[in-house]
Amino acid sequence: MFVLLIGLSMRPKVSKTSLTPSLNEVISYHIHISPNSFLIMPEKLKRTTSRYSPLATRHSLPAQNATTNDISQKSRRKLKKAIGWLVAAADAKLVKMGDSDKFAPFKVNFITLTLPFAQNEKSDKWLKKHLLSPWIKRMAYKFDLKNYVWRAEKQKNGNLHFHLVTDTYIHYSIIRSAWNSIIIKLGLMRDFALVHGHSNPNSTDVKSVKHVKNLAQYLIKYLSKPEKDTKGIEGRYWGCNYALSTSNKCSVSLDPTEFQTFITSFSLTEFNAIPIETTNTKTGEIFTIATLYGSDSGLLNSSISPLVKRKLLKHINAIKNWSPSYFSRLSSLRSAKKARIKRENTTNPRAMAYKSISRKLYYQQLDLFINT
Repeated sequence: MFVLLIGLSMRPKVSKTSLTPSLNEVISYHIHISPNSFLIMPEKLKRTTSRYSPLATRHSLPAQNATTNDISQKSRRKLKKAIGWLVAAADAKLVKMGDSDKFAPFKVNFITLTLPFAQNEKSDKWLKKHLLSPWIKRMAYKFDLKNYVWRAEKQKNGNLHFHLVTDTYIHYSIIRSAWNSIIIKLGLMRDFALVHGHSNPNSTDVKSVKHVKNLAQYLIKYLSKPEKDTKGIEGRYWGCNYALSTSNKCSVSLDPTEFQTFITSFSLTEFNAIPIETTNTKTGEIFTIATLYGSDSGLLNSSISPLVKRKLLKHINAIKNWSPSYFSRLSSLRSAKKARIKRENTTNPRAMAYKSISRKLYYQQLDLFINT
């Protein structure tokens, strides 16, 4: 018995820290991919958040969802991303112009739907439900319309009108007749018909964008521009199909070994690098939490790693062909991530507050990159 106790007392003690990675050691790298940029954000085992003041940092940021008469900053960012993915997934092709034998190049179209009557007591939500939604469903049924982004705006006369961007060619006469037929069915064309003697007003417009060089930037600037001196819109300001939703993020996670292989497979010098920085509120120390790399010509035309190209092409093809299995897998992964975050939030709420601030700082820098 004595010998046994001696043997136990002589057993070497193993430090707990030697079995686990050190604090702040990077355990994985998250790469968030978009058509023109990618973000590299390292994830550490544990963040030393006790010396930071999330509340002070949050107050230094602009309001993300302030209640105003215009689209919020957060919603505008989502709108920009949806347009970027739509343009990236759209194929350039030749389309037949109506009944003629002429063909013209086409990639996306820019449609405007207006009201030929005074809106008066009709609410904005009612118009979106009974006019815009049926028109989109009809175009989807007849012309296989899949990808679209719409934006609602107020005219000076108080009427609501809609801008749409789609990658499906539809002749302007069909767009107009379908829109007017829905208005007639609802009994809203009577006043116009009594005044003008017909029920086919010029209530739609299709703008040509085939000669625009930077198409995505042009559409983003037009559809996300702030509206001043206008009344607020009831309900949603914009919308898109599910495949273009920001909930379907294109990203990949790598462990440190895989990341070293990834980062050495191409040159970062050809990309515009924007560091995502934050500040220690007590010491004033500035440090980088992520880096955003942008390409003016697009990632597919750059020397980016084959891993990112494969992931980007897979996401674009899923948008083109509407792959339910692909997006359902993204949904399940997103649910698992939310569950993990919820568990972390119960154990370390300050760390989660810090992550939320880091995400907002990233969005701020992303706006700077998109607008330059």
